[in-house]
Amino acid sequence: MGMFDLFKKKESLVAIDYQKELAKIISVYEKYPVFPYIPYEEGIEEWIKEMVKHPDLMIGEEYLTPNEDGLLQGELKLLEWIKGCSCQVTEFPAYFERTYGINPVTKTEELLVDDYLDIDESINNLFYWPLTELNELLEEHHLLPGNSIAEAISVIKLNFSEEFIDDLTHPGIYVLMPKGQEMLAKYVLQ
Repeated sequence: MGMFDLFKKKESLVAIDYQKELAKIISVYEKYPVFPYIPYEEGIEEWIKEMVKHPDLMIGEEYLTPNEDGLLQGELKLLEWIKGCSCQVTEFPAYFERTYGINPVTKTEELLVDDYLDIDESINNLFYWPLTELNELLEEHHLLPGNSIAEAISVIKLNFSEEFIDDLTHPGIYVLMPKGQEMLAKYVLQ
């Protein structure tokens, strides 16, 4: 043991009864209108230990109370975040689980089924690309870059085959359906 080991913060030697602590956490969440997502498969013991050490990390009831249209705050945040993302997105910000108490993968599927989201595989999804990426594509094919996204897309339409454009836009991106746009306008973009 070195001299500096004396200054290291020691882990609590008190053993945690994980079942008991999980039961306490669940008893709180059972009173909420919607039960939050708990990452059981992602190291539940570490999650419980974190909750015991930092009870302020518990998800607030306000995040698990649906609005008058039946959506949670996390679902609205997800709609806002995911629009324009590839439909193959696999990494989501941790705040969906930790702050809002939702599983973003499952909720994305539900938002698709409930017609808040759709997957666009048309050339229109190029409007979500940054102008720099569109211009890089044009320059790679010895074409002049566009001054705007619309101009760059026009050049792409004129100079590339439908098959090439299909390859660019496949597998698609998430876009908001009218119902999703309405919810963002009502609750988020106020």
